[in-house]
Amino acid sequence: MASLTSSVIVESVPNAGTQRNRYRYTFDNGEVHERIGWIPVAASAAADMATRGTALLDELAQAEFERLIGS
Repeated sequence: MASLTSSVIVESVPNAGTQRNRYRYTFDNGEVHERIGWIPVAASAAADMATRGTALLDELAQAEFERLIGS
């Protein structure tokens, strides 16, 4: 399983009381994944990025597990 080496906010677009953030996650095996999050302007983008990074790792682990068992 790959490990997360970096995560950055690629784009942040405000819209009234919310903002749309595009996050880019890079793994040690060279894979790059992007996720988009809508959060309140007052919320922490760094916390949202970390939470979505954790969810991405869970998704990748689940996909790897399913690939290994042949589902």
